[in-house]
Amino acid sequence: MFRSNCQRCGSPHRVQHNKGDIPAYFAFANQFALCDNYFSEVAGPSTPNHLMLICADAPLINNPANIYRPSPGQAYKLSSLPRALEKAGLTWGNYGGYAFAYISELAGHPSHHSRDAFKQDAANGKLPNVSWVYGDGKPDLSEHPKQNVTPGSQWTADQVAAVVRAVCSNGMSDCFDFAQQPLAPPGSAGKGAGP
Repeated sequence: MFRSNCQRCGSPHRVQHNKGDIPAYFAFANQFALCDNYFSEVAGPSTPNHLMLICADAPLINNPANIYRPSPGQAYKLSSLPRALEKAGLTWGNYGGYAFAYISELAGHPSHHSRDAFKQDAANGKLPNVSWVYGDGKPDLSEHPKQNVTPGSQWTADQVAAVVRAVCSNGMSDCFDFAQQPLAPPGSAGKGAGP
């Protein structure tokens, strides 16, 4: 079971999802390792946690009132991972993430794209070195509690599939069959055998 917690308006919401709600995530869980016991940096809503992901810093602990459209002067002077990537000669792209607009050194940067551009860039072999990919937009696929998470989980699976198709169709040597991952022999867990 996947569980998510949030607190809005002083009322905690506990949501538990099963395989029927998010089949794509269960398929990933059956094939790959998961971040078990994963916790967010800020015990709060989305915006501070997005800022932590982009900058390892969040000068706020709550969502701003105008969450998706910061007003002029609302951007924060934070050092960011995208600028560090640029300084290292690497490229980056933000596909649909609103929180980048709250970071003064990234606001208005040409590396911002719609979420729907990600699959096209993957198919055309034009993905940057690092991508942030978000389900924000219309329809909203962000998977917040109380939303129908099934479309969002399928959208995420579609983005992963786009990357796999791009890597495999370009004849790259690191393309492998995800379905044929070797299993560790019984009793060998933790001894360096298998995934």
